[in-house]
Amino acid sequence: MDRIACMEAFVRVIDEGSFSRAAGRLSISPPMVTKCVGALEARLGTRLINRSTRRLSLTEAGRVYVEHCRQVLADLADADAAVGDFSRVPRGTLRVTIPQDFSERYLNKVLLSFTERFPQISLETDASARMVDVIEEGFDAAIRITPNPSGNLASRKLATTRYVVCAAPSYLKSHGIPRLPGDLERHNCLQYVRNSVGDQWFFRQGEQITSVRLRGNLRTNDVNLLKRATLQGNGVHMAASFVVSEELADGRLLALLPGFDTHALGIYAMFPERRFLAAKVRAFVDYLVAHFGSDPERDPWLPVGMKYAVDAKSIRTKPIKSKR
Repeated sequence: MDRIACMEAFVRVIDEGSFSRAAGRLSISPPMVTKCVGALEARLGTRLINRSTRRLSLTEAGRVYVEHCRQVLADLADADAAVGDFSRVPRGTLRVTIPQDFSERYLNKVLLSFTERFPQISLETDASARMVDVIEEGFDAAIRITPNPSGNLASRKLATTRYVVCAAPSYLKSHGIPRLPGDLERHNCLQYVRNSVGDQWFFRQGEQITSVRLRGNLRTNDVNLLKRATLQGNGVHMAASFVVSEELADGRLLALLPGFDTHALGIYAMFPERRFLAAKVRAFVDYLVAHFGSDPERDPWLPVGMKYAVDAKSIRTKPIKSKR
C-alpha cells in the first residue's frame, strides 16, 4: 500500500480519535483506514495504536512515529506548494538560446524589458551562431529563424522576416540598376555562405521561379561584414529585413527588383513539449507574442513605403551618413 497515504490515515485517526471519523474526512471506507494503519504496524514490526471499544491511545512507538509522520506530511505539502508556484508564478532561472545576429540587432531590447516586467525571473541567454540542442544542453526555450520548425520541440510563430535584395546608392550609380533577376549575374553579389540557398538566389513572380547563379568577391558568414561592404558600395546583397531595416528606412540602402518575391523565414519561440509548461516559459513566450503582435505572417522590419531603386536619376550620389 502507499506509505504516504497510510501515514496520512494514521495521523487522521489520531486527530479524529476514531477510525470511522478519519475515514469520513479522507473519503474512504473505515476498513481501508484500518488496513492502512495495520500496514504501517506490519512494516514497522510494532503496534502504534492501542484499541479498545471506547477509546484509542497511542503506544510509546506510536507517539514517536506520529510526530515524524506529521513532519513528513508537512514537508511534502511545502514541496508541492513550492513546485506549484513554478507552474503559477513566473520565477526562477530561464535559460534561452538565441541566434547571435538577431539578438544583437533586435531582441536585446525586448529581453531587457522582459526582465523589468518579471523581476523574479533570472534570465540567462546564450547568443550563438551554432544550432543548440535545447533539451540536451538544458535550455528552457530557444528563438529560431527557420522556414520549418521541425524537430522534437513545440513552437510558436512570432513574426516573419523576408529577404531583401539591396545595394548602396553609390554602387548603383556606378554599376546601374538590375531590373530583372538575371541582371544580377553581371553584378558583384555579396554572399552569406551559411544560408540555405548556397550560390544561388531565388525569385518568384506569380507562379514563375527564377534562380540566379551568383558571382562576387566576398563570401562570408559574418553579417556585419556583409552589411558594411554593402553600405560602402562594394556590391549587391540579399539580407534579412531585420538586418537592414534602418538602412532601408533612411535611404543608405535601396531595395531592388520590385515585383519579385524572395524567400522568407519564420521567427519562432521553441520549447520542450511538456504537459505542464513552467510559468517562466509561458510568461516568456506570451511576452514575445504580445510584443510582435497578433499576425505572425507580418514582417515588422520592412519599412512602410520602402523605396526601390528604379530610376538612376533619383539615386543620390553619396550615401546618407549614419545617424548612429
